[in-house]
Amino acid sequence: MARHLLPLLLLAAVGLSEGSVQFHVSLRVPRFVEMGGSVLLFCEHSVAREQLHKIEWLRDGRKLFQFVRGRQPPYRNFTTPGAQLDWRHSNERQVMLRNLQFEASGFYSCEVSTETPIYTKASNDQQLTVLLKQRAEPHITGRKPGLYLPGEKLELNCTASPSRPEADITWIVNGKKVDDRLLQVFPGQRTFADLTFSTVQLSLELSEDNVIPAPSVAPGAPPASGLVQLTCLTTIPAFHGFEDEHENHLRPSSVRYADKQMASLTVEVMAPQPSPDPEAAATMNSSASALAASVATFVAAVLAVGGR
Repeated sequence: MARHLLPLLLLAAVGLSEGSVQFHVSLRVPRFVEMGGSVLLFCEHSVAREQLHKIEWLRDGRKLFQFVRGRQPPYRNFTTPGAQLDWRHSNERQVMLRNLQFEASGFYSCEVSTETPIYTKASNDQQLTVLLKQRAEPHITGRKPGLYLPGEKLELNCTASPSRPEADITWIVNGKKVDDRLLQVFPGQRTFADLTFSTVQLSLELSEDNVIPAPSVAPGAPPASGLVQLTCLTTIPAFHGFEDEHENHLRPSSVRYADKQMASLTVEVMAPQPSPDPEAAATMNSSASALAASVATFVAAVLAVGGR
């Protein structure tokens, strides 16, 4: 009997021990950091100091910094590709990395271990990306001079400025995100500096559904039925839409973008020529025929007088 109870008692003891050391661990780290900048990796946990054994920070599963309570010295630095450790601002709670390069991108985490009982718990992985922002607004090409006609297809290309990672391109027409079916994405291209950029083409048939009524037209100008307002938005990360889909103006959501550029233009669409009224056309044709007959009679009379 006692022999059968012993394993159960051991399991219960282990369960109580693990239950007694359950604690919270999380790593605070920004999603994006600009190249050459610094980042603070803050490891939050709920372990009392007298129970704490060690804390380790890791990138892609490899140690980059370690704190062991009671060891002299308590801190140990491991080589971190693409970053330099800031000793002045690194301790048992946080690690500061400076002069970040692209190689420092990766998934970061921290692990907290207790002394009694021996127990280790890791935070969730947090992705960090070192970026180089776009240096200019996107470039829109393909617009023809003058007015467009109703039913004509509008084809425009938007090319993002080189960056790393590659900026996402979003077309917005009259304040609304364009359906992906109207877009053609061309493969990204790489520059000599290892930056990338891409181009997205918009193909839009102009109709009453996408033309805004035009304001008053200047005297002497060709009649315009309306305008199409176009915006090319390039963001890192990708565009997440609008706060209110029913609002008819550019109002990005509350998502914070590490990098954002935009370019806009307005296209004028010519008013369609109205079809003539059938009755008016008949009257016009009758008047034209009468006028032609009168002219013919007058010419004949002049010729007759001249013949005399």
